[in-house]
This record gives sequence, structure tokens and C-alpha cells, in this order.
Amino acid sequence: MNMIWRQEGWPNWDSLPVFTMKNFIKGGRLSKPFFQARICYSKQIGLCFKLFAYENIAYYKQLPGYLGNHIELVWSLKPQVGVVHKIVANIDGIENTEGETLIKTEKILGEDLQGKFWGIQIIMPNELIETEINKKFKADDVFMFNVFKYWRTNLEYNHWGQMFGDVLQSSKKPFSNDSLCKLISL
Repeated sequence: MNMIWRQEGWPNWDSLPVFTMKNFIKGGRLSKPFFQARICYSKQIGLCFKLFAYENIAYYKQLPGYLGNHIELVWSLKPQVGVVHKIVANIDGIENTEGETLIKTEKILGEDLQGKFWGIQIIMPNELIETEINKKFKADDVFMFNVFKYWRTNLEYNHWGQMFGDVLQSSKKPFSNDSLCKLISL
């Protein structure tokens, strides 16, 4: 089981453990982009996700089909229910937040010692969490989630990956309840 940290205020992203996506189906020369996620629960804000891929946007925008380059987050605060929330983003911004109007999303762009990156920051406010699970989120609460990174083109840039689980395992369908991983709050 994976764990996330609890913090008091706004997430101190640099102090949080990093999940790195290593489960990719092999494809072309760019089939395994460097992709990371950071997750925490803020007592003042709510459940916070930061997902980012190290890819040079200026370069990728020159390629045909660059808008097919996606990050997708699926999660559920009720493990017995399965996928309840889904946020999708591409290089140009948040693509699909239909039905998720209370969840705050923000596109992120940046550069650090590892290179240029793009991604999304997602916040599920405490009010929504409490409405959904009928209580305050606390230590040892478990929820389910997974993160996907994919680019579907006819070029050498195709890739398909997921943070948790084996992408080649045919019995577990991506974006389904079978592909979710348990996460416990510390």
C-alpha cells in the first residue's frame, strides 16, 4: 500500500515523496517520458495532486498530434465504489473537467535541474471530501487512485503508461476500477 503525507497548510511540494511512473508499454524513441506525481492531504485545503512530465513543450508543439499527449488522474474516496473522479489534461491545458466544477485545477509549466516540464495541479477541497464521505478525512483513511500518461499518434512518440499496475496485464483494464491502487493517509 502506498502512503501520502499530511501537511497543515499549502503543500510544500519539494518536501513530499515523489511517485515516478515506470510502467510504460514500449514504443518509439520517446516511449518512456520522465513522469512524476506528488500527493498530499492538507488539513486546511484538501487533497492535493501535482502531476508533471519532463517534456519540452516548444519542441512537442512542432510535432503532428501533440494535443494527443495526455495526463489523466482517476480516483475515488470510497474504495468500494470505484472510479468517481477523473481529470484529463494535455499540453495546452485542462481538457476535461465536466462534472468536476468544485475541484480546482491549474496547468503548470516549469523548469528545474531535471529539465522543462508541464503538468497539472489538482485540489479536491475539504468541503467536497466531507460531503462525499460524510466525515472529515483523517489519518489512516484509504482511497483509490491511479495516474496515466499517454500519447496516441502514428509517430515514434507513442507511449502509454500508468503509475501503478502492469500496463501489459490484459485482465486489468486501464481507467477502470481494476487499475486503481490503494493510498493511505499518514
